[in-house]
Amino acid sequence: MAQEITWEDVKNTAVDIREDLDGFTQPEQDLIINLVNTQLTTAKYDSKTFDCRRFLAAHLAALALTPPAGEGTRAGESIGSVSTSVTLAVNNPTAKEGLLETQYGRQFWTWMQSRYTAFY
Repeated sequence: MAQEITWEDVKNTAVDIREDLDGFTQPEQDLIINLVNTQLTTAKYDSKTFDCRRFLAAHLAALALTPPAGEGTRAGESIGSVSTSVTLAVNNPTAKEGLLETQYGRQFWTWMQSRYTAFY
């Protein structure tokens, strides 16, 4: 079975955002596909390589569709003498937290964790 994925594989994985994925340009598609095809090796993921690649690519695409956190919530505001303040946005998740942000990342995380087995 071929292990490399295509953009169609990503769209078939992320069916709930399939229409949004049609908006990605060819260079954007290639960037995501090439990243996961080279980063996730068959030697490391074995028979799960194809599925891991699909889910990680869908995760990256879903994240690309998400708007940035921005400034955070408005904490104060004044009209006279114009004053305003905002809270800091929390936009620095750990690697694990980043993967858990989408349903596709959570599936990839589950498969990634199943690679590790205990030695007794």
